[in-house]
Amino acid sequence: MSPLPWSVGADSWSLSVNLKNGRWINHATGAQGDSLIKLAAFVWRIDRWQAALRLAERLGVDPYK
Repeated sequence: MSPLPWSVGADSWSLSVNLKNGRWINHATGAQGDSLIKLAAFVWRIDRWQAALRLAERLGVDPYK
């Protein structure tokens, strides 16, 4: 486990992800979302479209099919 890069202090380890419904929350910052794409965009600090493309690339999926 490693600290989240965008938060500092004792809560920097506190990220919850519900694997059943995809909701996530960073308890240190209050940021939250409801999809893997939004989480990736938040972590990588990019927009959702770029996050979707990057995830597709990492998963070996053609995003245009």
